[in-house]
Amino acid sequence: QNKQILKIKFYNLLEILLVLWIITIFDFILYPNKLTQVILIPGGGLTKDGKVPYHTLLRLKKAKELYDNFYFKSVIITLSGGTTHKPNPLDDKGFPISEATAAAKELI
Repeated sequence: QNKQILKIKFYNLLEILLVLWIITIFDFILYPNKLTQVILIPGGGLTKDGKVPYHTLLRLKKAKELYDNFYFKSVIITLSGGTTHKPNPLDDKGFPISEATAAAKELI
């Protein structure tokens, strides 16, 4: 079971890297003379009710500050689907809440 979870996490990481690569390629094609700054925010766990903890809120606040003040165009990407040592909290419809989704909602 742990091997399967690690395999899923590995594929999640590959998906993130693919998204970053696609953003970079399309950005270069659409705006060849402009730079893009990518801000990656690592996950930090979730509370039992599916919210991001305080230390992650500080990361999000700093990322938003950087986003607002960068000279270059910026993209924020929140990371992490969860942890392997405990299941993700569930939303009101019974679906797992990922750390990335919870963090993105805080940014919006």
